[in-house]
Amino acid sequence: MSVQYKAALRSRASSVAALVLGLFTTGPLWAADFDCNKAATAIEKQICADVTLSELDSALGVAYRNYQLWELNKLQTLGTADYHTIEEYEQWQKGVIAQQGRWLREVRNACTTTDCLVKAYRARIAELNGQEAPLPSFRHSKNHQPALCAAMLEVLNRTPREQLGACTRHDFSGSPFSPVLTEASDELRLQFEQLNPPRNPPFEQRWPQIAERYQSGHRRLYAVPADIDGDGQTEWLLEVHSPSYRCEAIPPGTQEEQWNRENESRQHWWKLSNQSQLVHARQHGWISMVRLIKDGQLHLDSFGQLLRYQQQWVVLRQSQMYYKHNSNSLRNNIILYELPEKPRSYDGRWRLVESCSYWYNYE
Repeated sequence: MSVQYKAALRSRASSVAALVLGLFTTGPLWAADFDCNKAATAIEKQICADVTLSELDSALGVAYRNYQLWELNKLQTLGTADYHTIEEYEQWQKGVIAQQGRWLREVRNACTTTDCLVKAYRARIAELNGQEAPLPSFRHSKNHQPALCAAMLEVLNRTPREQLGACTRHDFSGSPFSPVLTEASDELRLQFEQLNPPRNPPFEQRWPQIAERYQSGHRRLYAVPADIDGDGQTEWLLEVHSPSYRCEAIPPGTQEEQWNRENESRQHWWKLSNQSQLVHARQHGWISMVRLIKDGQLHLDSFGQLLRYQQQWVVLRQSQMYYKHNSNSLRNNIILYELPEKPRSYDGRWRLVESCSYWYNYE
């Protein structure tokens, strides 16, 4: 597939994704997020008056939208769709729209009782989800190590959806994952900060301010010794925590609105005092980065949480959950990487290897 064709496919796919989402904001036809003040039929009024039906109506909107976007993602990034072009996808999509219209007319609107509506909604949601409700927050989009990927998927899907974000700390109890919880010694902090850019101003001038951040809890460094490459020498795997505006997800909106919000958040953030940033972190969490000290040099420079899985070191990167309301069909918001036993680049530096990615099922 040529670069030009891929670019055209991405552009066309973005338009299609916008169209899919638009189906849920243009009126009550699909019974998703419609304005109850404009409910016209008896069934629409019944849905608006019943909490259970309203929740099912919203869940159906999510399932219907994601059913189409997941297929688009399969075509655009995974190469697992049953068709090969956007045009073929659009033909498939027209069939889905027609099918949904038939369901509304022949199944939902044929109901005369609340019990009938509840059963109809649940059956349709399960049909679109490919499973019984509730719809999970994540599904696999890359699965290079089935046991590893499935274990992390279970952890991600047991975290309440309202708690999901770029800085979420998941509950790994009862799972095969172990987070690094030991704080680094003062000596290791000093060594790390001496190796850590920037080089200007000189480290001696920067260190008092850095030390104060450690003292206040604004900055944290967790560490674990490990012989990564089996050469008998101990390296240090590090996880650095710091406050970030990215720990508070951007609200839903158009792409331009989200860009403006991100720019405003960034500019506001750098005007905050360290104390105000610390207050924000206590409410929304710390963002983390993983580093490796080997042979007196720093390797890796990746957002994520360091975890032990059986005999492997892995890094869970979920910084893209800052954009979890993004309508882009390529919503591989969480990625799990392995730390290889040997350098994976020409310059002898360590690079993470992607093993699993997870597609976010919600706006």
